[in-house]
Amino acid sequence: MPTTTFPHPPRRRSLLLAMPVLLAGCATGWRDQVGRTAVQRDAWLPLMQAAGAGMAAAEAGRLGLARATDPEVRDFAQALAAHHDAAQAQLQVLLAERGAQPPAQLPARDAVRLGRLAQLPPADFDRWFVAAIGIDDQRRAIGLAEQGLREVRDPQLQGWFAGLLPVLQAQLTQARQLHARLSA
Repeated sequence: MPTTTFPHPPRRRSLLLAMPVLLAGCATGWRDQVGRTAVQRDAWLPLMQAAGAGMAAAEAGRLGLARATDPEVRDFAQALAAHHDAAQAQLQVLLAERGAQPPAQLPARDAVRLGRLAQLPPADFDRWFVAAIGIDDQRRAIGLAEQGLREVRDPQLQGWFAGLLPVLQAQLTQARQLHARLSA
């Protein structure tokens, strides 16, 4: 199983201190929208988390496409960006139909991770990209999609999560194969 601790791990204490603020922002976002949106309360958090993770995955794919040296990692990054861009476009339409909007910027956690990944030397980038983005983030995205399927009652939103899940699982399988090859 790969480890995704970057060569210079972030200060976990600052992340732990920032967590209540981030969670309060998610909760506040729902309260701000409650009177103006048709998105049910049960759907709000899974949708916003999935939207943030999708934005981060698309951005990570573009970073991988620009920085990867291995052709298979570049292909994986390109597919990741294309898939998540398309999924984000679908989600934006679904949210707009319900009077809601996805987050306007990357979640802070993902922005920091991508910044650290972008600073890695070229010799290390491919392996860390596949481990952090391909494996860890895909597992997290699968968990979010499964949570969405369990908690969201809106049939169209459930359909979006259901369509997302097999692609995420295939990307995770591909990332594991790439990681095994790069680690050998």
